[in-house]
Amino acid sequence: MQPVNVLGVSNPMQFPDDMGIDDIREFLRRRFTKQMIEGTQSRDLDPLQGQARATEQSLAEKAGQGISNALYDSGVISDRYGAQRIGKNVTSIGEFLPVIGDATAGDEFGRALKQGDGVGMALGALGAIPLAGDAAKKGAKKAINSPLFKVHNITEGGLAKADEFGGIPSPSIAIAGGDTGFDSFGEISLVGDKSAFTKDPTFASDVYSPRTPRAKDKIDSKAARAEAERISGIVDPQIDSGFSSQFDSDRLAEDISRLESSTGNKAAFLSGIGEDISPSNYTSLPEKPKLTMDGYGFALRGKRLSPREFRDDAKHIKATSKWLNQFDEKGVDVSFWRNTDGTPNDDALETTYKSMRKERQALEEYAEGPKFDRSKARSDIDKRVAENSESFNAYIKNQKSKLSTGQVFEKWNPNTGTSKKFDANLANAVKLMKGTIRGGEGFSYGVGSIRAQVAPQLKSMKQIQDRRGQIVGEDEMTMVKEGFNSRLDNLYDSLKENWAYGSDPSYSDFADGIESYAKGDTADFKGLSSEQKAEVSGFFTELANAPTNYFEVKPQRAVDISEFYGAAVPEGTAKSVIDGLESQGLNVVKYKPDQRKKAIETLNKKSGGAIFFSGGGAAILYNQNDKEDDNLN
Repeated sequence: MQPVNVLGVSNPMQFPDDMGIDDIREFLRRRFTKQMIEGTQSRDLDPLQGQARATEQSLAEKAGQGISNALYDSGVISDRYGAQRIGKNVTSIGEFLPVIGDATAGDEFGRALKQGDGVGMALGALGAIPLAGDAAKKGAKKAINSPLFKVHNITEGGLAKADEFGGIPSPSIAIAGGDTGFDSFGEISLVGDKSAFTKDPTFASDVYSPRTPRAKDKIDSKAARAEAERISGIVDPQIDSGFSSQFDSDRLAEDISRLESSTGNKAAFLSGIGEDISPSNYTSLPEKPKLTMDGYGFALRGKRLSPREFRDDAKHIKATSKWLNQFDEKGVDVSFWRNTDGTPNDDALETTYKSMRKERQALEEYAEGPKFDRSKARSDIDKRVAENSESFNAYIKNQKSKLSTGQVFEKWNPNTGTSKKFDANLANAVKLMKGTIRGGEGFSYGVGSIRAQVAPQLKSMKQIQDRRGQIVGEDEMTMVKEGFNSRLDNLYDSLKENWAYGSDPSYSDFADGIESYAKGDTADFKGLSSEQKAEVSGFFTELANAPTNYFEVKPQRAVDISEFYGAAVPEGTAKSVIDGLESQGLNVVKYKPDQRKKAIETLNKKSGGAIFFSGGGAAILYNQNDKEDDNLN
């Protein structure tokens, strides 16, 4: 018997060794459902019942309710639902709240909030609401003392392309917080000093600017067929039977990186450096199955029975009865698996049928003899390729040079339904990326795309520093995003009757309409009242001043790698990559997993403090009225 710990039951429950986890779950579900109906269920397993009774709120709950009331009553947040959402967020992260003195009831806490009594730190952690007064000033200091830095994260492949092009076309450079770091978009961080990129357009959030256009290869189809034939002569079909389709010229033109992911191509590379890739390495006899169902009289050999035939078969009904008896011997109630006359019911027969079928299949697979394990083969091939990554990269580079006669960018013209091709080079990449910065990526991200249109452009270092408090970590941003998604939901409810195209819009169409509104095009809405217009305007204002993970710098030019001071690279980065960075004058620091921020701090020390720069404005005081403290230290 196998012991299984069940939540709410003091001692482990015993189940037959042959009983699978799914059958155990089904057994428990039926047993405790039956007990619940009969009223004999253990209290530990009782579902929570809705009860109308007075409760004493926790401090965090009181705080959340107080904040919700204060935000709405004072007009800081314009709709009750949005205020309640922020209040709930406070409740859910009650551990962030500082000591709040005598403010123990919700209404007292709300008054304390409006009076600026000791809640600035909590709201600084939330980073979700504009505040003024002593409370915000107290919470601001930690954020302001945390530095900013400029960084462009990139992959090894991106660096290789930059090296090929002779620069990075119009990169997105983040201004991030030194306390939170910045790990998105690539494992290599190119870090600029604080004086870099000061003349390039900068925005108070990610504005979803244009990405580097994807280059398509011009494939020599004859060379591609020859390469496929070469590999087919090396690689056994058991290793990869479909790799030849990956050498189709149209597919390679669309994405030549298929060469890097093809198991057959990886195996051919390994064979070329003397590695054994024989299928016999991954062929073995399956483990002998442990059979138990035949001991009760179930037929694991011979004719296969359908579920209906099984239920009507006297032999298997008798075997199921014998299988159920083991539970009786252990004192386990299985009455729900029996008819009133004690015979197995359909549920019991279905359970034993599944167990029998599972064992029968295992027995048949074992009888077939040694089997090739494709998953094991691919895993081992990937591992060995990773151990020879530099040689593999050189192999791929040489292979691409034989198959590709050059690269092109394609620009789609929606008006004509045609595309125009340009040589894939640095100058053309910049031309295709210049111009429309806000939303230039071309995808719809709902609230994020709307924000891209309203985020302020920051035109001086002082403006950047003054908004330092907007930059928060991922945890805070999760709450911020939830809050603004709720605000957009509320806006939908308020404006859907004004949709210009008849029936209610889909949510995505509505979000696109609000994005167009933010650009100045209100054609998607008709007959908006002054109150509705004010509601939209308020939404835009709050969104423009909301927290963000980082500010975005978007040079409208090519950026040379040498414009960065240094690079933080993960341990294990190829020596050729590090040498290439150092040859362009960058200081390189390696980092261990989850230690990238520490590596950037090391770069700052090496630079003599030239990378980090401090914020000079009041954190989270987006609607700040107390002018005397515009620059906190």
